[in-house]
Amino acid sequence: SFSDAFRQYAETKLSTLAETTRNKHRGFFDREILPLVGNLPLEKFTRRHLSGIILPIQQKGHQGTASGVWKAVSAFLTWCVKVGLLEVNPVLGATPEFAIKKRQRFLSLDEIRCVWLAANTVNPVRCSAIRLLLLLPFRKTEFTLSRWDEYDGNYLHIPVERTKTKAQISLPFSEFAKTCLPPRRNDTDLMFSTNGKVATRLDDKLLKHITSEAGIELFGWHDFRRTFSTHLNEIPNANFIAIEACLNHTVEAQKGVAGVYNRAEYRSQKQAVMQQWSDIVEAAVGRG
Repeated sequence: SFSDAFRQYAETKLSTLAETTRNKHRGFFDREILPLVGNLPLEKFTRRHLSGIILPIQQKGHQGTASGVWKAVSAFLTWCVKVGLLEVNPVLGATPEFAIKKRQRFLSLDEIRCVWLAANTVNPVRCSAIRLLLLLPFRKTEFTLSRWDEYDGNYLHIPVERTKTKAQISLPFSEFAKTCLPPRRNDTDLMFSTNGKVATRLDDKLLKHITSEAGIELFGWHDFRRTFSTHLNEIPNANFIAIEACLNHTVEAQKGVAGVYNRAEYRSQKQAVMQQWSDIVEAAVGRG
């Protein structure tokens, strides 16, 4: 059945993906896909079945979810072909158009200050997480799941198991960033936890609260990364490669054949860029 094949997929291929991607795909299957087609024989699954799943989602205006469901199912079916469970992927080459708006939001220096002050209105652990996420351009879930043993007093090291790119990312803490660290709890090694059991979540409810308290236009947590890149790239003689390395993006010099030879971590350049950004934020939040 479709669900039998997915169980094998989850135990093999899905388990190798980054945790955020794995959880997202698992959620799509558990909520949107398996309840509708789980009992269907795998070879009977067609493009019409997938369209029947995503069209109601699109009609509700959830274009991003619909796109995610399509991609998750297509990836699963491609795996089924590779392992011999199917002869062909029935949805290959038939991806519909999804009306997804390209995000362009980034925060001005005044908005950064407003968000920084608004963070004072929430639990101290969440306040620390918000401020450090603004200072350190990690992806949200990569960062909020951080453990104290990943922080060496100067750098926070995010392991490959938790990164989207499957490449470790290490970013330095400025002295200013160190002042934003939460107090360490005795009952957990999690850096950000309000109960000592699970990592705190920077969810949409918290985002709406911060946006309301800050009195600014709605933004997303991921927009902190765009804010970091935009402001730094506007500086004369900006170090684009180091900025991209801080974002854990693969730069052109590390793609293709060149990437086989170029294994540079750009450590000193990243340290300089991160100090630049820390100085910019510190100056912005200290004004007035």
